[in-house]
Amino acid sequence: MSFEQTVIQCASPALCGLKPANLFSIRTEMLEEARDYLSNLKRTIKCQGKDILIIQRGSSTKLLFVYDVKLLSEVLKNYEAIFYLKSKGYPVEDGFISLLEELVRRLTDEREFPHEIGIFLGYPMEDVIGFETFGGRNCLYHGSWAVYSNVERARKQMNLYSDCCMACSRMLEKGIKISEIEKNYRFMKKAKGNF
Repeated sequence: MSFEQTVIQCASPALCGLKPANLFSIRTEMLEEARDYLSNLKRTIKCQGKDILIIQRGSSTKLLFVYDVKLLSEVLKNYEAIFYLKSKGYPVEDGFISLLEELVRRLTDEREFPHEIGIFLGYPMEDVIGFETFGGRNCLYHGSWAVYSNVERARKQMNLYSDCCMACSRMLEKGIKISEIEKNYRFMKKAKGNF
C-alpha cells in the first residue's frame, strides 16, 4: 500500500470533516520516502482547515495524527471533555495548542496510549471512561473502539467512517488527488445521501 493509500484508508473521516481526528502508525522508512509528498499534503489540507502532526513512537514507527481543526477545537471546548482532561493533568486553561502539545508529549513519552486519546478522536465520553475503567473488557460492542454506552449510535458512526474510507479509496483509485477528495466526498454525499 502506498503512503497516499495509507493516509486515505486511515484518515478519510478526519479529512472529510466527519471526525475530529484519526491516528495511525506508519513505518519511519515509508514516511521518509514520502517526505516531499507529505510536506505538500500538509500545505494543501491546511487551507481546508485540516492538519497533520507527526509523532515519534519508537525507533521504527511514527504516528500521524490527522485532524480537522474546527471539529477538534469544538470537542475540546466541551465541558465534559475539559473536566476530564483537567483531571488527567492537561493544561485546559492554556487552550487548543497546549492541549495538542500535551497529547503529543504523552504519545511520545508513554509506553501505553493515554486513555484520553479517545476524546481527541471523537469517541463518546462514556466509552472513553468505560475503556479506561475496564481496559477494553466487558464492552457492549467492539468495532473501531470499545463501546460501553449507546451501541446503535456507535455502529452508525463506525459505518459512516467505514463508508467514507471506502468511497475515498475508490476516488483515489480513479486518480482524484487527496486535496480534492473532501470536496468530491461532500458532493457525492449530498447528491446520493448517505452511501
